[in-house]
Amino acid sequence: MDADNKTQNNDTDVVSFLNASLSESQSTVRAYDTKAQIVGIGYIFALGIVFQFANKLDPNASLSTDQVILAWTFIIIPIILFGAVLYPTRKIVSSSRSTQFEDHGYYYVLPGQHKTAGDYLRNLRQSNLVEELSSEVLKMAELRDLKRRRFLRALWAAMISFLALFASQLIRSTGGTVL
Repeated sequence: MDADNKTQNNDTDVVSFLNASLSESQSTVRAYDTKAQIVGIGYIFALGIVFQFANKLDPNASLSTDQVILAWTFIIIPIILFGAVLYPTRKIVSSSRSTQFEDHGYYYVLPGQHKTAGDYLRNLRQSNLVEELSSEVLKMAELRDLKRRRFLRALWAAMISFLALFASQLIRSTGGTVL
């Protein structure tokens, strides 16, 4: 279809489309939360196995202050990063850079935002629901992307952590010292 022959969508089609888009974004956000929880717990369990193996290499090994700092840097940071995936909530996302109209908070209602149910309903009936849904879709898309970036960052940190632990154990197994 060329640009001159575009069909105009009615409000029902637009609202239906926006609801589908919003639903997909919300599902993806929940999926990133679930993935971060599962992978974070898996990472912690895997660390237990790695440390059991390390104890078999040298059960009497003591760690220097530098080694403790290095270990905490490589081991704890990925756990914090997986937790950071869970932290960003819808409240911290602002679509102000993505939209030209004001979000009145009719879709995602915060406690105390509207005086009474009657005021809320009156304002809702006078509002442009397509604009409200559009604003919500943009917020959820921003939140979805933020969680995706944080999840990938945590995965990379976990990979670096495991590589550092592997290198450390490899050096110790050959009689070398770490740091």
